[in-house]
Amino acid sequence: MFFKKHNENEFSHLYHLLKGSCRVKVGEKVKTGQEIAKIGFSGSATTYSHLHYQLMGGRDFLNDNPLPFKFFNVKLALGQQKIMYNEVVLDTGDIILHY
Repeated sequence: MFFKKHNENEFSHLYHLLKGSCRVKVGEKVKTGQEIAKIGFSGSATTYSHLHYQLMGGRDFLNDNPLPFKFFNVKLALGQQKIMYNEVVLDTGDIILHY
């Protein structure tokens, strides 16, 4: 698990990263598009590699509250369809395609 502190009450949490693949250090600022780690089969991942992203109101993913968030310029898999969105609020289980 990896988390990024945005401010006192907002943390991005990333799950299912490949062990030992983290490319950033604690306190390092990251930029859009910067590779921070590789996706792997950690935790209770399903049968395929994926990234679990969650915006939270704190560091504790079991006790802090999830926060709403938007993604921009993403392609989602919706059944057999693949739809491009300029702006979208994601929900649990939504699949963003890498392209």
